[in-house]
Amino acid sequence: MLSAFVGEMERAIADGDASSRGVALRRLSDLFVQEAPALSEQHVRVFDEVLFRLAQHLEFSARLALSEQLADIPNAPRSTVKDLAFDLNIAVARPVLERSPRLSETELVELALSRGQEQLLAISCRSSLTEKVTDVLVERGDRKVVRSVASNGTARFSQFGFSTLVEKARADEHLRNLLSARKDLPEAAVRTVLQLAREHVVAKLEDEMGPDGLIEAAVERAASVPTSGAESALLRDLKAAASKLGSEAADGSLDEDRITAWIREGRIAEALAAVAQLGNLPLAMVAGAYEAPGHDALLFVVRSLGFGWIVFKLLLAHRAGRQPAYDVMRSAFDSYQQTSRATAQRIVRFTASREFAGEAAA
Repeated sequence: MLSAFVGEMERAIADGDASSRGVALRRLSDLFVQEAPALSEQHVRVFDEVLFRLAQHLEFSARLALSEQLADIPNAPRSTVKDLAFDLNIAVARPVLERSPRLSETELVELALSRGQEQLLAISCRSSLTEKVTDVLVERGDRKVVRSVASNGTARFSQFGFSTLVEKARADEHLRNLLSARKDLPEAAVRTVLQLAREHVVAKLEDEMGPDGLIEAAVERAASVPTSGAESALLRDLKAAASKLGSEAADGSLDEDRITAWIREGRIAEALAAVAQLGNLPLAMVAGAYEAPGHDALLFVVRSLGFGWIVFKLLLAHRAGRQPAYDVMRSAFDSYQQTSRATAQRIVRFTASREFAGEAAA
């Protein structure tokens, strides 16, 4: 039956116009999708020969539909998939570039070397990428492509690939954050990314506030707060509290007023867990800032959320177990007034990226 059907398709190729070839293609591709799980490679090659010839000179819409149809089939016809992948129209090529397992490493490298940025972006989204492919992507890709492949958790990178990513991260803060979140980042690259992030934060703050050695010192103090190692009792309490905040976070009732009330009531674990939730910050980072001997790290966390002085003041008092001395509170108030929300957010982002990079190195 298969031979007879294929023969019918051959006649459509030879005798039909574009419209009849399109009908034949749809019939044949539908049959292939239906029968694919039970087909041997030999049978797939029979389909491939005819599909490839039918698809060669069809209109855009028919080739696009075929690409979508074949992209997720594990034993899709190889020649047809390759032909679609090399289509100059990215709309046709994208489905198989992004998803088809039938494209070989050699073909992906060839595509990455010869096609434009849209094709590279599609390849960067694949569920499996080898080092040879990512080498080309990070070298030839524009910022969008490089960010995409860096955020692909299943992509694998060579030493050359990681070195190229780190070099491009010098001028790209978002790329630095993506690299910091990768678990496979080599230790040397982790150290470089952290150093770049620190230099970026200090430079931004100096642009905003003027050169001042106190700025770099404050960044260093915030970044030196321990956020890993042995788990403190406070961090355990924060984890327990965070697990109970789901409903409040979902209905939007977590806000400055709620957190202020919790601090006044002595419910410090709930308050700090809510701060972490609102700021999308690691619980360990918030716990470390609260337990740090100075007030810089806690100030940056509170100020990054745009909270008022009262929240910072209450946290300092609760941490001390009493109202701190006048000179301590005066110093804290002056720091609060001098630190803008934008400044605090830059430092908090850097400290958070340091936490993620530390996890990756571990």
